[in-house]
Amino acid sequence: MKSVLVLIAAVQCLCTSCADVPTKESRIRGAFFGSLVADALTLGSHYEYDAPTIKKAYGGTISRYMGPGEMMGGSTHGVGWGRRNYHPGQKAGDQTDYGEQTIVILEYLAQRKNKKDAIQLKDLIPHWRKRLEGDWGAWKDSQTKQTLQQLSQGAPMQKNSLGGGSNAMALKHAGAHAVFDQEKDMAQAARDVMFTHQNSEALGGGEFFARVTHKIIHENMKPMDAMTAAAKTLGKWYVDKVQQGVTKFKEAVDPSTQLSKEALGGRLGCLEGQPIKADFAAIEPGSTLSEKQSWWWVECNGFETCRSSCCLRPGEGHGSGSSRCYVHTPKLRGARWRRVLRASCAQDHP
Repeated sequence: MKSVLVLIAAVQCLCTSCADVPTKESRIRGAFFGSLVADALTLGSHYEYDAPTIKKAYGGTISRYMGPGEMMGGSTHGVGWGRRNYHPGQKAGDQTDYGEQTIVILEYLAQRKNKKDAIQLKDLIPHWRKRLEGDWGAWKDSQTKQTLQQLSQGAPMQKNSLGGGSNAMALKHAGAHAVFDQEKDMAQAARDVMFTHQNSEALGGGEFFARVTHKIIHENMKPMDAMTAAAKTLGKWYVDKVQQGVTKFKEAVDPSTQLSKEALGGRLGCLEGQPIKADFAAIEPGSTLSEKQSWWWVECNGFETCRSSCCLRPGEGHGSGSSRCYVHTPKLRGARWRRVLRASCAQDHP
């Protein structure tokens, strides 16, 4: 069934592109099926965070559906969770867990008697829970697991009582574009179906993309115009983030900039395997840092040769919740964990 849906999605996208002026209905279909196509295309690298690894797996271009970790030895490396197959049983063309949840939301919307009514969590959650606790077959992320646990412990089916604090978005609202034709209603629906999340950035991000898509569907806006308009509606933080993203994209594709010359995952602009000279601040043994929170470098006479994607420009952080890079230096005496204060490319070891 899931593979058939993806096939239909591809056909729908092709049909839409053939029309000189897409109809509103075709845009709504494109928003839903397009989200499933995009989701299925990510299955091969879902939870892999090393850019060079991803680029190598796809050959530089995502041109076909892949099974979980298909070109990565059958697994991906989720930072903080370890290497594993996060989607056992899924195959090329299937959805990730959030593609599946997008379908669950559409099922709920389609079976309601009053299609235009606002989403009621007391009606949505039982359907969602039945599907998730039945023959699900897909991965369940930490926010979904936490919400299911909360429900099993008797938490009320209402906002602020469910979900976790992750700032990673969970876009499950694509089907709602077929129901709500007012932007404010669509924005609220996007937040309602993200009941698995409480983080304001995650909820705001979901609303942002709901508003962008609504403007493309109903106001015939171009994507860039829609993003700019949606950001203005939501406030300065969103305006700044859109501008930041646009600026970074232009820099990345401009062949005259240093960024465009860096390999994916470039380490301070250094070449792969080039040693990096770093100054450290010691962290005493017994600190709260754990093995899973380490960023793996190889210590060599005060120099570090980066062999993962964590090496960033000084002052930048890496990974969820971190504000600094940490290095694992077992050969050095004293504190095992050290925080990077400054780093620069080195031509050679001393």
